[in-house]
Order: sequence, then structure tokens, then C-alpha cells
Amino acid sequence: WLIESLLAPEDALRARAGEIARAAAARDPAEPWGQLVARLEEPGAWAVFDSDGRLLFDSSGSPVAPAPRERPFEILRDAASGRRAAVASAAFESPGGRGTVQLLAPLPDTDGAVLRLRCAIVLAALLAFALGGALSWLAARWTMGVLGALAHAVRRMAGGNEALRARSARSDELGELGRAVDELAESLSAALRELRDERDLLSDVLETLQEGVLVLGSQGRIERVNPALREMLLLPPEVHGRLPLEVLRSSDLQELLVRARRAPSSAELELPGIKPRRVLARAAALGTRQGGLLVTFVDITNVRHLETLRRDFVANVSHELRTPL
Repeated sequence: WLIESLLAPEDALRARAGEIARAAAARDPAEPWGQLVARLEEPGAWAVFDSDGRLLFDSSGSPVAPAPRERPFEILRDAASGRRAAVASAAFESPGGRGTVQLLAPLPDTDGAVLRLRCAIVLAALLAFALGGALSWLAARWTMGVLGALAHAVRRMAGGNEALRARSARSDELGELGRAVDELAESLSAALRELRDERDLLSDVLETLQEGVLVLGSQGRIERVNPALREMLLLPPEVHGRLPLEVLRSSDLQELLVRARRAPSSAELELPGIKPRRVLARAAALGTRQGGLLVTFVDITNVRHLETLRRDFVANVSHELRTPL
């Protein structure tokens, strides 16, 4: 329709139809229509209809539009021949009555042009689709390459390389992502340094404590023992993950641990083993770990031994004083 509209000279055709209509209005009713045709010298086919729609004259013998058209301009196809024509209509009024003039201008064959245009559109669409797919594939490969390098750097950071950074110089979204990863890595490195400092400080405190320290996890198994407790009780090297009762065979200690889960408790215990000791133990739940316990041991073996010696000495002196002879 668009091609046919471009090919059809609508304004010129309607103007020529108006001229024929004016000539038909001024025609003498006795004048044959053929003389009007010769006078007008109109090369195109035109037809005249009366007010009732009857064909009065047809210059071609086979009109494309066998009836008067309501619109002043249309593009029609002859059902028999398949011809396309632009039809311009103009009304007139003569002494013989009212009528309508229709001027028909055959159009070039547009079917081939339409077919070629459709083929061109389909081919262009296929080329655009292929080009878009190729560009998308290249863009995806390029993006995946950048993301792959960034992912590799992140994996190396996660593996312990805290000094590695993406250091992206790009100004697009991928560059923003790289810089965000670098900022995250800086924050994590700072947090890890603080955690290591706190861990080292805690280790130093536990190493220098004279009292024995035993840390139990949420499952009641040993997680940490300081050197003072190892030396105090001559504990074996591998105690991590074992139950306290397996290492320190004391039912009194087990009862103390049970009480400590409800409230902080302390007790004086006699711990058997290679080096039996008498200790003052205090156990309390760890506030930051659900179910964990912290147990401290103060060796009072020598104190109790001195107290025994003192009692024996006082008893002996008292006995000697009572029985001097």
C-alpha cells in the first residue's frame, strides 16, 4: 500500500478528474460522449455514471471500478485481470442530470517490488540478527574475560593473598566492580589484622599465665589448653577434641563442669595422674560461645602440703610440751 501510494499521482489525478467533470457538466446532452473524448484528449481511461450508478460511458470498455466510488481517491485491483489502478472521482451536474466521473490511471506492477522489498527486509533482518548475535557473543566473551580475571583475583585473595588487588583502571561498571572488590579486600585485610592482633594478644596472655586454663567447646570437648596447665598436670600432647574426663580422670571435675553450665562454680579438686595435684578450680560459661566453658586451675598442692606440715609440727610440739619427759 505504501509503495502504491507513492507511485500514484493523487493530486494530479484528482485535478484531471475535476477537469473532466467540468467538461461533462458543460457538455450538450445531444453531443456524443466520443466527441467529448476527442476534445479532451485524455489518454487515461475514464467512465461516467449517472446519479443512480448506471454506467453512461466508458472510454476503455472494461472499467476497473464498475460502480461509482464514494471516496475521491482509491487504489483498486481488477478481480479478473489483477490490474491495479488509481481511481479519482469527481461529481458533476449538467442539464441532463447529475453524475460522477471516474478517472482510472493504471499503476505499475508493484507485486514484484513488494516481493523484492519483503525479501530485502527479511534478508536485512537476518543480517541484523546475525550481526547482533556476533556482537553479543563478542561482548559476552570480552565481558567474561574481564570477569574471569576479576574472579581469579578474588579467588587468590580468598586463598590468603591479602596483598593482591584487582586495580582496575576501567571507567565502566566493570571498573566500578573491580574497585569495589579492592575496597572489600582492604576492609577484610584490616579486619583480619585486628583479629590476628587480638589472637596473638590472647595467646600471649595464656602463655604467660601461671594458672592453668582449659577451654571447652559447645560439645564439651577440649579446644585449648595453656602451657601452665600442661606443665601442672603433665598432660599428653594431643588433647584437642577430647573429653575432659578422658584426660583428667576426675568425677569431681565432671560434676563441677555440669554445675558451671548453670552458674559459675568453684571447687577444690584432687586430680590423679602421673603428677597428682591438688587444685582450686573455677568454671564459668563463655558468654560469646553458646555452651562453651572456661576452667581455671590454681595449683595449691604446696600450700596444702605446708599446711599439713604446720599441723604436724604444731601437734608434735604440743605433744612434747605435754610430755616433756
